Amino acid sequence: SKLPDLVENDINDSRYSDMKNLERIDKITMIMDYEINSIAYLFLAEESNENLVIYHQGHKGDFIIGKETIQFFLKQGYSVLALSMPLHGMNNQPIVSLQDHGNIKLSVHNQFFLLDSPQFSSIKFFVEPVAISLNHIDQMMLEFKSYNMVGVSGGGWTTIVYSAIDDRISQNYSV
Repeated sequence: SKLPDLVENDINDSRYSDMKNLERIDKITMIMDYEINSIAYLFLAEESNENLVIYHQGHKGDFIIGKETIQFFLKQGYSVLALSMPLHGMNNQPIVSLQDHGNIKLSVHNQFFLLDSPQFSSIKFFVEPVAISLNHIDQMMLEFKSYNMVGVSGGGWTTIVYSAIDDRISQNYSV
C-alpha cells in the first residue's frame, strides 16, 4: 500500500524530447530504508492501447540505455514505467553508518549483505520500487487493462522475482 515520496507530473527531460506518441513523462521518486532512493519514469502514451509495460534496466546503468525499447512500446500504444537497478542510473549511492563497519558508501549490490538481518532483506531495494510505482498508478486510476514486465540482465532477474510476488503482472519477459 506504500506510495511514492514524490511525484512530478509532466517533467521535461531533454534526453527524451524526440520520443513519438508520448503524451508526458511523470517522475516517481521513492525513498527506502537507509535513504536508498529509486527514481522511475512513467511514459504515458498519447494514443494508448490501455496497457502498461514495466521496463527494468540491468546493471549497465540508467534506463536511458533502453530508450529504443521504450520508444518501441510507445509506438505500439503502450505506456511504459521505466526503472533502473538500485544504486544505478539516477538512483543515489548513499553513505550509511553501520555499527560494525562505520560509514560506507553503498555503490555496488554486493554491499547489501551488510544491511541484511533476520528483520530486514535487501531484496526490498529491487522489488519495492516496482510495487510503489504500481500502487501510484493504481491510485491515479489510469485503469490499464494489463501490467506487463520486461527486464534486461539484472532487470530481468528483478522481472522474474517481482512477477512471482505480484499477481498484477500479466506477462513477464526476462532478457
